[in-house]
Amino acid sequence: MRDGLAGNGLAAKVGVGANALLARYAAHLAEPELWVKDPKTFLAPLPLGLLDLTAKEERLFADLGLRTLGSLTKFPRAALVNRLGARGDALWSQAAGEWSRPLQPAPFPVRHHAEMDFEEPVETLEPLLFTVRRFCERLALEVSQFGGGTSRLALVLKLEADHSHARDFDLPEPTANADILFAVLENHLASLQTDTAIIGFSLEVFPSRRLEQQEGLFDIGLKDAPLFFATLGRLAAVVGSDNVGTPRRADTHRSDGFMLVAPTNSVPERIAPQAPPPTGPLLRRLRPPVAATVELTATRPRFLYSPLATGEIQVLRRPFRSNGNWWRPDAWSREEWDVQIGGALYRLLHQSEGWFIEGVYD
Repeated sequence: MRDGLAGNGLAAKVGVGANALLARYAAHLAEPELWVKDPKTFLAPLPLGLLDLTAKEERLFADLGLRTLGSLTKFPRAALVNRLGARGDALWSQAAGEWSRPLQPAPFPVRHHAEMDFEEPVETLEPLLFTVRRFCERLALEVSQFGGGTSRLALVLKLEADHSHARDFDLPEPTANADILFAVLENHLASLQTDTAIIGFSLEVFPSRRLEQQEGLFDIGLKDAPLFFATLGRLAAVVGSDNVGTPRRADTHRSDGFMLVAPTNSVPERIAPQAPPPTGPLLRRLRPPVAATVELTATRPRFLYSPLATGEIQVLRRPFRSNGNWWRPDAWSREEWDVQIGGALYRLLHQSEGWFIEGVYD
């Protein structure tokens, strides 16, 4: 063994003992090879540093005058257990060369992967889905054999001209249902358009432990999360993935700015605000805003024409100006007025596109 490693530029020290612990101790002292015949005589002079002590344990043994493995084994085992508990018993056993744990070989990593190259380029969806379905059934069976499932898929489509399309899918919860896996991939492939034909593809699933939980009496989580997200996938295939999600307020000063995020598996409990609710008139936004024509007098709106309201403007609040993203192509700037026309209150908006009635106050 040493000669073989030396031929590859690796120097090795070999220790041989009655168990793995003694062999490890011997390997530390081997020059370059050491066989342990009498464990008690071999262990007695060895330093305590071989036990991987903590700083606190090193100070304790130093105060007790213990420097070697032999001196530690002469110390009463029960007294050491009283001081350090199970850790003290384990240290005493290691100092005595006791080893009761069998070696556990590490299993080779298992990769759940399927790949195929087509004899002829594929330009339609049906033959691709036929093969995808077979792979989903096979990979779902593989991950289910270990009592688990998968929560992530990796799809790679090989295209002509050395191009490829890769996409990862995160599932809401682990599953070993081939129908669910196929539905996720089918929704994506149904809305996918590629510049060239498909000459092959690969699919990999990443195993994970399936969730086992009891539903609560007041549970507001999803009863069938995979089905829910499969339905979202079908909607995304129709309206686009950028138009499906849960609205959240965007990190911007722009009025009414929002963004779409992936929906969660459960609805969080609503916590009532500590401060009293705001009072005052309620603004009902118009989506989209109603275009208007405004007459100005010294930059101040005086008269308005629109399908919603027409008449003289009485300004209730001077303009509130805001802007953002001035360093980017999607820069925005807006000017808001609270006005009264006749007996109604409106939010009047002025931006680069013109004047609009943005909302009506109750």
